[in-house]
Amino acid sequence: RGSGLRTMLLVLRAAVVLSLGVMAECFSTPLPSGLQLRLHNQGVKAGTMRQTQLRVGQASGLRMQWREEPERWRDEPERMPFQKQWENFQSYNMGRWKGRALHLSPETGEYVEPYLTETTVDVMPMDEGVQSAKQRLSLGGKNSTVPQMSESVITVNDEFQCSDDGSYSFDRSLFSVPDSAGTYRFCIEFSLALSREERVRCLALYDFESKLSRIILYEERRILSTGSQRLIGIKLDDGPEPVARTPLTLLSCLGEFRGDAVGRRASRLGGGDLRFGSRSDMQWSQDKLRREMQVLDQRNRIARKTAWGPIDSPAESSVEMENGHRLLMLPSSCYVCLPIQLETSPTANLAADSDGSETTLSEPQADGAAAVRRALESAFGTTETESDGALMGVESFSAEFGCFVNDGKEVVRTIRIYTNDGKMASTTTMAEKRVGQPKGRNGLAYDELE
Repeated sequence: RGSGLRTMLLVLRAAVVLSLGVMAECFSTPLPSGLQLRLHNQGVKAGTMRQTQLRVGQASGLRMQWREEPERWRDEPERMPFQKQWENFQSYNMGRWKGRALHLSPETGEYVEPYLTETTVDVMPMDEGVQSAKQRLSLGGKNSTVPQMSESVITVNDEFQCSDDGSYSFDRSLFSVPDSAGTYRFCIEFSLALSREERVRCLALYDFESKLSRIILYEERRILSTGSQRLIGIKLDDGPEPVARTPLTLLSCLGEFRGDAVGRRASRLGGGDLRFGSRSDMQWSQDKLRREMQVLDQRNRIARKTAWGPIDSPAESSVEMENGHRLLMLPSSCYVCLPIQLETSPTANLAADSDGSETTLSEPQADGAAAVRRALESAFGTTETESDGALMGVESFSAEFGCFVNDGKEVVRTIRIYTNDGKMASTTTMAEKRVGQPKGRNGLAYDELE
């Protein structure tokens, strides 16, 4: 009995010592010399002990921990700048869209040449890890034998904004469209997601004299395409036609709308996203049109902006608002409120006569060709100046595009605000309903405003 008890104690002692050795190896701490000797005397092989000492001596505990961290996070993709904007854009806008392009006058909103063209737009991702998409525009219907095609790149950067539903907006420089002659100096592109299968896009095009020159409205629906048709983009698939919406009138815009909004500030100004309640109101009183917008943040702080414009009757489709903006009613229940002129220029130039007196010149000295040359030299010049990439003499302005849906009971709109260097400062996308309809999705909509 005594020998059996002694054997059990020796086995228990050896198990305890082995456990301590394993713990010491895990924590990368060498065993005490006395414990190592007792471990060896209990029958542990010397080769195993030397291997343990070698593993412990190769790296400290801190290095072993850092070595394991990359293995733990290796399969997780690295977050890139503007990753949320890119994911929102990808999830909704990738694929093929079919519709039509409406070319409109910036003065009256009436059709201008080429009036209406059928379009197919393929939005495809570029290289993996690059936050850019290739947009291929094909003009001509399915009976067209040689459709016109053009390609452009949409890059997600600080000037780009995309909300959770896929609505986006951004700016382009030196932009051209295949069904309109010439190149435009500046383009503001809006896209509003009306449903999972339908969107409307608007291009506000400014010429080389920074004047609003043309508006192009795209009515598009998503269609399915496979294989080479999606990649080549030549054969046009049969798909549903865009939903026909009546042309917008000023009378149908009057009233009060409430809902919610999502805004983002440019990163160079500090960045940040904000969700808040929104309210818009448009009223006609005698010979004036009054537009008012209010926002309510989560701290119950209210900001209000009011704009006025002269008007003779609510049947008008174009209203000259204050600060040089024009409110324009468009087809497909859409509207825009855009600055007529981006860059400020003197109304007259002064030239000195031989006797030293000054004479007012009715015509500017620089013509359109000179403005084109200056813009191209600024865009492709090798010398860097403080004004590179910025419009000169620009006052802060806003650009707005909206669309009424559900028989005029709801409105979706995007407002971009620019600083005096012509760069986007913030963008806000709003989804509102007429008063009396259910409130917005995030629950921040107004219930009552005084």
